[in-house]
Amino acid sequence: MSESTSSQENKQAIADRYWFENKKILLSLLSLWFIVALVCPVLLVDYLDQFSLGGFGLGFWFNQQGAILFFVAIIFIYHGLMQRLEARLAAEQAANDSQAES
Repeated sequence: MSESTSSQENKQAIADRYWFENKKILLSLLSLWFIVALVCPVLLVDYLDQFSLGGFGLGFWFNQQGAILFFVAIIFIYHGLMQRLEARLAAEQAANDSQAES
């Protein structure tokens, strides 16, 4: 019975770590998106408009296209980070399960 309880506690600890890491990744990526989508085009527009991209000021470009493209890039980054996290925690769970069986 104690092995079952220990296994359940182990699974709960891994699940708690998963959600903690997930929230940390989400907050980091959304903070970065906030800076790129709102701070750069709004607060730095005069500085960014000194440079041009495709005939438009860089501030305008960030406001119209850059934030959207960056958000799509964040989706792929999030996917990669979550794949890595899930693989790491699955390996840890498998190691814990094999220790519990022996």
